[in-house]
Amino acid sequence: MAELVRLERERLLDVVEVRKGLESWTAFYAAERALPEDLRKMEWVITGMENNLENGETSESFDVSFHVLVAKASHNVVWLHTIQSLFNSMKQFQQTVCRAISMTPENKVLYSQHRRIFESILKRDAVGAREAMLEHLTFTGQRSSAYV
Repeated sequence: MAELVRLERERLLDVVEVRKGLESWTAFYAAERALPEDLRKMEWVITGMENNLENGETSESFDVSFHVLVAKASHNVVWLHTIQSLFNSMKQFQQTVCRAISMTPENKVLYSQHRRIFESILKRDAVGAREAMLEHLTFTGQRSSAYV
């Protein structure tokens, strides 16, 4: 998959589309299945994102970690490996987009979206977590299309 994305940058938008389907459901199941340790790790990442936002720093590593932690909290190993594979296939592209957005007011929007996903998972609101993830990935997909 990484080779396909490397050769055809338009395929990145295909990856974003697949992520919307997969990750919205991982958030749903994470809200139902997350263990206290899963929630602590997600909270640590959200705090790191907040600190970076306040300091004007990028959060691409926290961003990836958050999405992987949500997948882990779903306790479905197939989704976890699929999401890790998707992230690996678009790593360089995602870093570029994340850095570009971090220099705009949209960085606050990204942080707020991640926080909303986390809070929905924390409240065990599976539908809210799914909707929040879908909203987030729709937003990032729209921003990503400008870089393809």
